[in-house]
Amino acid sequence: TRKASYITHQTLKRMEALLPQSDYCRIHKTIIVAKQAVEQCTGNSVIVRSSPVGAKELPIGITYKAQVIRVLSYLAHDS
Repeated sequence: TRKASYITHQTLKRMEALLPQSDYCRIHKTIIVAKQAVEQCTGNSVIVRSSPVGAKELPIGITYKAQVIRVLSYLAHDS
C-alpha cells in the first residue's frame, strides 16, 4: 500500500485468487496492481500512483500483456 508494506507467506497466485478481480489486475509475475491506482497504460508498462506527489512506472510481463491491455483498455494509449 502507499502507507505500509506487508509481508506474507502466501504465493502471489494465491493472493491474486483472494483479491477481487474487479479491483485488481496482475501485470507481471511479481506484481498485482489496484486498478484504481493505474493512471496510464502503454504497450510495455503501466504508470501507477505510488504517493500523493508521484507516480511509478511498472513493467507489464509478456505473459500478462494481452490480459492487461484487455482489462485496462480504457487507459491504453500505445498498445
